[in-house]
Amino acid sequence: ELVYGTRQTLLVGVSSSTLTLLLGSVIGTLAAGKGLLGGLSNGVINVFVLLPKLVTMIVLATFLGSSSRNLILLIAAFSWVGTARNVQPFIENCMIQGYSRRHIILRHILPNLYDVLLSRFLLGVNSCIMMESTLSFLGFGDLYHPTWGTMINFAYKRGAFLRQAYAY
Repeated sequence: ELVYGTRQTLLVGVSSSTLTLLLGSVIGTLAAGKGLLGGLSNGVINVFVLLPKLVTMIVLATFLGSSSRNLILLIAAFSWVGTARNVQPFIENCMIQGYSRRHIILRHILPNLYDVLLSRFLLGVNSCIMMESTLSFLGFGDLYHPTWGTMINFAYKRGAFLRQAYAY
């Protein structure tokens, strides 16, 4: 069951981390711009920085229901801020140098931010797996597909920790 649960946990972790990377890159690029769109995107980043992530996700998971798709979207919706805050100053520096948006996207974001985005992706997978396991342990995950969090939840409810039956 541990190996089977790993498949679902990795699916949620990698999918939400990929979506987090895309959202963070797009919103960070938009926030670097001037005008209404840049100010609005920067305001959204600042609001999401201040939100308590776990509490907000627990409340929203209660209303959205427990499915893997909802969990992926929920984790991605609250994990993109770090990526956006890494991308934004890089784009601002390129705009100060006078490059066009197309030039920045094709010549600077993809080649130069590859290492930053790759490290954010790998750290994001870890964070998304932890968030999925936490939400599943609390009972907000998909109960029909075993994940690491649901397995720990079932073991806890059945008294495995009290009997010190960790291997069963």
